[in-house]
Amino acid sequence: MSDSKKAKKRAVHRNSAGVDPAKTEFLRAFGLHIKKIRQIQGFSQDRVYLEGSLSRATMSRIEHGHVDAQIWTLQRIADTIGVPLRRLVDFEPK
Repeated sequence: MSDSKKAKKRAVHRNSAGVDPAKTEFLRAFGLHIKKIRQIQGFSQDRVYLEGSLSRATMSRIEHGHVDAQIWTLQRIADTIGVPLRRLVDFEPK
């Protein structure tokens, strides 16, 4: 197989802005999942900020799907809201 064919095969489908729509949708759904768990645990974004040394802006960006959170950040969120990390990452997008 030629190099150009290999590159096309590996190419990610992106919209006109150069963003992968599947990733965008996944991150949005994952962010809503985290927000739901946070709220069930009775935490506001401010409380996560105050108790978990995670900025309000970071929580907002994660919950709105604007960033792909690193595993350490997810662990800090889990520790702060009192759930095991697996509960945050046990997620199936719809």
